[in-house]
Amino acid sequence: MAGGLAVRANLLCVTWSAARGHVFLFDLEARRPMSSWTLPAGERGYSDAAGVAMDEHFHLFVADPHNDRVRHFSAFGRHLGDLGLPAPERGDVGRDRPGVLDRPHGVAVRGDLVYVAGGDRPRRRSVQVFTRGGAVQRPLRSGGDPEATFGAPRAIWADRHGLLVADTLHGCVQRFR
Repeated sequence: MAGGLAVRANLLCVTWSAARGHVFLFDLEARRPMSSWTLPAGERGYSDAAGVAMDEHFHLFVADPHNDRVRHFSAFGRHLGDLGLPAPERGDVGRDRPGVLDRPHGVAVRGDLVYVAGGDRPRRRSVQVFTRGGAVQRPLRSGGDPEATFGAPRAIWADRHGLLVADTLHGCVQRFR
């Protein structure tokens, strides 16, 4: 399944999935593993670990597309909470609302904000924005247009200059400042 990488200072985080989302944290200077854990299982007993982001406090945000959540952890695996509302089991309209995560694949952290990219279909709200505490913010707008759709974004990256979103169905990378 999908996995992710995040690096901050001397720490490398690697995620992957095998019926449960796995998170591995390595100390690059010491060249040894620091910690590892699995994501909490969802209602059906599974979890997934896709994209990952690490903030300046070494907190980890791991996308769980199987359970429509972003899991928030300390560097030692303590589960600090979840971001996002699950997508409804039926109906397409309910999947395109602020705060609803529909198969999140990518996650990025910039300042106090967590950006989450996902979905398998074109949607206006495929890139959701949350505070680290979980408060829903206004989603990103594809091309700056409130009516335009993202095409199933799979990856997102942030730094102090802005954001990059891999808009897969449209075959482009969108840049946001």
